[in-house]
Amino acid sequence: MTTIEKTIAYGTIYTSTYPAIVKELEKTYSGKVITKRTDHSSASMIFTLELNNNRQHWSTPDNFYNAANTLFDFQIDLAATAENTKCPLFISEQQDSLAQDTVWIPKRTPTGSIILRCWLNPPFKNIKDWICKAYNEAQKDPDALICVLCRVAPSAKWWMEYVTKAHQVLLIGGKRVQFEPPEGVKKSSNPQECCLVIFGKNDTDDPDPPTIYTWDWTKE
Repeated sequence: MTTIEKTIAYGTIYTSTYPAIVKELEKTYSGKVITKRTDHSSASMIFTLELNNNRQHWSTPDNFYNAANTLFDFQIDLAATAENTKCPLFISEQQDSLAQDTVWIPKRTPTGSIILRCWLNPPFKNIKDWICKAYNEAQKDPDALICVLCRVAPSAKWWMEYVTKAHQVLLIGGKRVQFEPPEGVKKSSNPQECCLVIFGKNDTDDPDPPTIYTWDWTKE
């Protein structure tokens, strides 16, 4: 069992409901609050969370993202938290990227400029939903580019249905991506081969197969 402790100031607790704080902690750290205690010296409460042993909230390592960003110059992170976002603009779990009314393409910044180049490292547990939306959103603008970091799974239905319609597939070479765990979780190696799937607007409903090549990100 892996546990972490998070300290919440009294002031935050007084201005929020206790159940709301527990819910937010459990959602943010993908775990369950199992104990709490008062720390009078710091005027706070300390919550102990038991973390789920899954990788759904593990984030992209900066060195890998920076290499990918060199190629595509991303403008927005489509699935992130304030702690692990790779772009100043991001869509949080609370905003729900997969919601029907959440727009990816085209999206505008607070200053009105159009966002078309998107980074996405989605939770792998419901990857079909993410790949489906990435493909459909990319069809909304001829200049759209949505880059999805996902596992290599050519026998999966979602791969056959959507990845075969992508513009490019970059098989990750040089070194396997090692995802970063949430705070307090022990890091372990990634057992899966991954790739970058690049979606853009297709001219027909039956596009040519994607260009597939091996990309050594360690050389960027």
